[in-house]
Amino acid sequence: MKITQFLTNLKLWQSTLVAFVFLFSFSINSQNVGDDLMAATNGALTTDQVTGSGTGCAPCGWTATNGTNYAPTNGNHGPVHSPDRMWKMFANNSGNGEFVAQEFSQLPLGTYTLTFYHRWTNCGNLDYSNGGPALSFKKSDGDGGWANVNDPIEVPESNCGANADWTEMTVTYEVTEVDDYRMQIYKNGANGLNASLHLDTFSFVYTAEPATSALSLQGIMDFSTPAGGSSGKALHLVASADIADMTAYSVTMYNNGNGVGDEGNTLALSGSANAGDNILVYRDLAALDAYMGASNVFQVLIDGSSEQVPNGNGDDTVALSFNGEVVDTYGEIGVDGDDGWTGFSMYEDSWAYLVDGEWTAAPENSSDNTETTC
Repeated sequence: MKITQFLTNLKLWQSTLVAFVFLFSFSINSQNVGDDLMAATNGALTTDQVTGSGTGCAPCGWTATNGTNYAPTNGNHGPVHSPDRMWKMFANNSGNGEFVAQEFSQLPLGTYTLTFYHRWTNCGNLDYSNGGPALSFKKSDGDGGWANVNDPIEVPESNCGANADWTEMTVTYEVTEVDDYRMQIYKNGANGLNASLHLDTFSFVYTAEPATSALSLQGIMDFSTPAGGSSGKALHLVASADIADMTAYSVTMYNNGNGVGDEGNTLALSGSANAGDNILVYRDLAALDAYMGASNVFQVLIDGSSEQVPNGNGDDTVALSFNGEVVDTYGEIGVDGDDGWTGFSMYEDSWAYLVDGEWTAAPENSSDNTETTC
């Protein structure tokens, strides 16, 4: 699921073409960076949260376990990593597999880091030739089941023995859709992993808020310059924050009412921008310099001629994307401007500009037979 974005752009388009953009983003759930989502569900595996041992307390504060003991320190298990308990998966659970799982309800968008510790005992028959234990991160399929978000990750073969050192494992997940998720570690002693896997001290930390777009569309130009052809076609973008690398952004043309899956030319942006920068995507900079002094107005200049972007003729939709997701448009994807857009006007041989959060456009053909914008 994408984060919902509301773009509000303020300031009149005058001859200097200066604009500011304010970006507001909203996610369904809120979470503070640094929060450990397993802190209250016995991720640390301690009797301070759940008493008992063996399988008597199963799932012992977690969502589900199978073929797994809530084990204390002893001569066979070796010392725990956490205060006083650890998971000990049976070497062979009669071929039924062994797992531990924790579910998270309606995870907010963002980056999460899973950390835990592992080692083995009873390793005489341990064989990784068919693969090791599988760490998976799953999303609800909406019908009582779970679908892998990514391919399961193998828990690497670690130290073996009751007094062996614990091995740390850390994995980062990006949640792009608010939903229910399930973290699970699974092995099957009947498939070569006929040894006891010990697991301890789990944390699942919200490490970063979701990335949001810091660019928006501010103006669409289809000027009839003296140079002719496509020389007067350009786009005005505005940066609302510093952007060290704009390669996550792209501009796509949806010509003649084409929709998703039938996109026209796409230009991947490049370079950097500072907050408040006005960015010009142009086809012919020399022509726009002669026509409107573009190089003196815009702080960032991006050549779109290699991909012929923009190439709109007044009835074509322009879409700005961030990380592959459309975040702003002029026009409607899948609708030809000749058939009527909602909230947008045709811009043939003219221009459109965002004023007080609403798009406005000059009459079509208003730039015909003009030498400059002055």
